[in-house]
Amino acid sequence: MSLSPSSSIIIDLLLIADAAIAEDTAEVRRLARRVQDVAVRSGSPVIATQARTVELLAVRETAPSALALAVDRLISVAEREIHDVGIWCDHDAADADRRSA
Repeated sequence: MSLSPSSSIIIDLLLIADAAIAEDTAEVRRLARRVQDVAVRSGSPVIATQARTVELLAVRETAPSALALAVDRLISVAEREIHDVGIWCDHDAADADRRSA
């Protein structure tokens, strides 16, 4: 079973938030890259750009408070984007009809 892009991003955002709290910059960087890749494939440049910002801050070993703030922004941006666009799905229209019923 594969996850929809929005589900994948949401799970990764939860993990990024935990990694930021733990000050695990390597994990923040890895997860931000994964969010960026999913967002690009799903057509969400807004999320991809913010995820790239988080990744770059983690690479530069930015202060934990600044990194946590960037992660919070990423979560806010993703929340708005997912809400505005709706739930992204890799499945065909027939599957979408079944889920909305």
